[in-house]
Amino acid sequence: MEQNKTIIITLFLISIAHVNFFAQNWSTTSNNYTTGHLGVGTQQLGISGTAINTLVVGDADRSEGIVINAKEDKDAILAFAKNYVLDARFRYKNSVGELVFENSGQQLWSISKNGNLGINVNSPSEKIDVDGNIRLRNSGNKIYWNWPDRKIDQYSKVSGSYMIRFMNSMGTGNPEGGFNFVDNGGRSVMRINDYKVGIGTETMGNHKLAVNGSVGAREITVEIVDWPDYVFYEDYTLNSLEQIENFVKKNHHLEGVPSKEDIKNSGIKLGEMNAILLKKIEELTLLLIKEHKRNDELARKIEDLNNLLH
Repeated sequence: MEQNKTIIITLFLISIAHVNFFAQNWSTTSNNYTTGHLGVGTQQLGISGTAINTLVVGDADRSEGIVINAKEDKDAILAFAKNYVLDARFRYKNSVGELVFENSGQQLWSISKNGNLGINVNSPSEKIDVDGNIRLRNSGNKIYWNWPDRKIDQYSKVSGSYMIRFMNSMGTGNPEGGFNFVDNGGRSVMRINDYKVGIGTETMGNHKLAVNGSVGAREITVEIVDWPDYVFYEDYTLNSLEQIENFVKKNHHLEGVPSKEDIKNSGIKLGEMNAILLKKIEELTLLLIKEHKRNDELARKIEDLNNLLH
């Protein structure tokens, strides 16, 4: 009986020593295996804070997430490795409030604290700041800008105001078509609307190209279908000098030539005017030839009279 008591006391002392051993090397402070957190290698949980700062998967009763914390002068990093070698990472720069993505040591894109997105750009200054080309593929081939005004402004870095404005809505014709380039004074520099082009003017009328100012060119080709060679045909009726004189006295311009009022109201059609002028030159040539023959005939008659008198 005494021997059994000794064995029981010995086992009791061993169990107490075992509990004290694990109490010194394992802490369950803040650990609740059903609703709390688990800390490994520390007496306090490494992920701490309010309920949203937990590492939980599958709890649909509340919003959960993973928080990577860093000191205000340090960066919070979420890294990805390949064969235990770091390859890419998300880096949150606490000092400037900027989230960047890096790959192979190169920063590829960044999002500033005010929502600007930069691609190959550090600290983007605009909502989308790209250093490189942009390409749209397949069905995504449309760009909508400054809706609903539909305009693009080119700004001067010096003055901070736009130097030229590109608009794709004219307010006339097709409401969704046309282009308008406007300077910073609101004046239209050039516009394209209803298949018409206006330079320095907003009024194109019926013209395909309307220019408010001079036009310089080394050569201009005007295509004309009806060229007045018909004046030299035998069946062409040529007005006499007397008929021309009567028309000019009455109308103060040549027949078939636009009047002063016509030119003032409608301008000059270069191709048509050249054809009209050529026609008048050809008619004048025929009249000169006719008068030359008449003069020759009169000269012969005068010579015959002189011969009779002498």
